[in-house]
Amino acid sequence: MVVEVNGKKVSYEVIGNGEPLLLVHGWSGTRNSLRKLAAHLAGDFKCYLIDMPGRGDSENPDPDWGTDEYASHLVCFIKAVIKQPTNYIGHSFGGTLGVYLASTTKLIKKLVLSAPSYRREGKSYQDVPPVSERSLKKFLKRFKSLRRLYYRVFHPASEYLKLEHLQSNFVKVTSSDQSDKLKNITADTLIIWGVDDIDTPLYQAYILNRGISRSILKVYSGYGHELAAYYPDVFAEDVKLFLKRK
Repeated sequence: MVVEVNGKKVSYEVIGNGEPLLLVHGWSGTRNSLRKLAAHLAGDFKCYLIDMPGRGDSENPDPDWGTDEYASHLVCFIKAVIKQPTNYIGHSFGGTLGVYLASTTKLIKKLVLSAPSYRREGKSYQDVPPVSERSLKKFLKRFKSLRRLYYRVFHPASEYLKLEHLQSNFVKVTSSDQSDKLKNITADTLIIWGVDDIDTPLYQAYILNRGISRSILKVYSGYGHELAAYYPDVFAEDVKLFLKRK
């Protein structure tokens, strides 16, 4: 299905019946990324799977969009399509947007966060690159081709390289930190994390758990950052029990 939301064409699909549940993929994913998880939950929930702007079959975002604009886009989608407060599952960047929405709106009933990338550079010594690297990145911002070469050589696994049409958005998104919003989240929250996650290290899960007052943390051994996309059978029952709990 396609709907125009916030001036952008958005592709989405609906699976199952019951209370609404919005599933939002990570930065380099699409709605297909969380379809297996939705299939586990569709017997109890009406699952909305969305292609975020610039991914799947949805229209590209404006080049100046960052976390604020992506979050505003989701608010418009919820109001236009779901038309009521909804349960929410977000993986990685989708989890970051869940943190944003749950802390700034009343649209999120229960929140499930799978390794959200909510912490960014400058908030912890563990996140800050050496001064020389920060200076180099600042210089490279002015030269797109050199910046691309730098990432190919020194950070070949970076999501910056995966979606070149979203590079300006990625730069803006990764300069935004949501840590200060955790204290404003009042929704019941389930946090899911893989022990072997190297993209969003496990210590961030414990900070998140302490920062959200009504949160539960579930940690799964032997899995990494893509737990939600590739291994939903590992934790789907935990999610279902959490969402159905009164």
